[in-house]
Amino acid sequence: MNSLSSEYFVYLKLLRPWQWAKNLLILVPLILSSSLNLEKLFYSINLFLLFSLFVSGNYILNDLSDIDLDKNHPEKKYRPIASGKISTSLAKKISVFLFLFSAVVTYLYYDINILYLYFVYLGLALLYTKSLKFINFLDSIAISLLFLIRIAIGGMAANVNITIYLNIFIFLMSMFIVYLKKNSILNKQQLDNSIFHTILKNQDEKFSFYNILIFLGFSANISLLLWGVNLIKIISLNELITLVSYILIFIFITYRLIQNSKNAELEDFVFGIFKDKMLLLSFLVMLTLFIYFYF
Repeated sequence: MNSLSSEYFVYLKLLRPWQWAKNLLILVPLILSSSLNLEKLFYSINLFLLFSLFVSGNYILNDLSDIDLDKNHPEKKYRPIASGKISTSLAKKISVFLFLFSAVVTYLYYDINILYLYFVYLGLALLYTKSLKFINFLDSIAISLLFLIRIAIGGMAANVNITIYLNIFIFLMSMFIVYLKKNSILNKQQLDNSIFHTILKNQDEKFSFYNILIFLGFSANISLLLWGVNLIKIISLNELITLVSYILIFIFITYRLIQNSKNAELEDFVFGIFKDKMLLLSFLVMLTLFIYFYF
């Protein structure tokens, strides 16, 4: 890798584009609606990209806030800011640019209420970074609310009402992901001396993360089933077959994720998914079923 491409990679790493996968929730309301067309899809994809840039601005703020902790972390010390490859002053400028660019373009081309949700997201994310992430349960609830904001942005852009069943499923699944990460970190021996690991140890004395994982995984599956039952009145036979297939595959996915968490393989949820070929295959099967029966 030459020096120019290496420098570009450092800036790309600063933005954490692999984490943008979480923002694909913005597309879900439109995809599940009966009004899906190429024009609306293009409209929502552009919003997905704008919001992702906005969120990357927050990731930079988070790295700036945690710079001292990251420098002593066995893996995070290689991040662009913690390693010194990007100065704190430049990182601040990039963050401000990302916030302004995404906010202005969103204001010009989208509903103003979507922009309001941007700043609700940012406020909650900053609160999480500064204090909530050190408080058991509140940290999980905060992250789950951030996921709900994503789905709300997508619903607003597509002019689609989000059902209570979908919101419950997203909330429970988000909680499940948070505890997958907690359990994975707790089981990773090399982090025994980290501050966050110590906090998790203290929390786990009162609450078994593994038991919470089982409960949340079961609850997420039940909420998916309830959401499906609510749809039965209005969906076709093909879509019903897809739904049943989804639930069966989702049961396998939750089981697999819990096992991977026990093996300390989900400290980074997105990377953890891509490392597991069975999980990737399961998601591909779900996507294939959706495309086949829906289109």
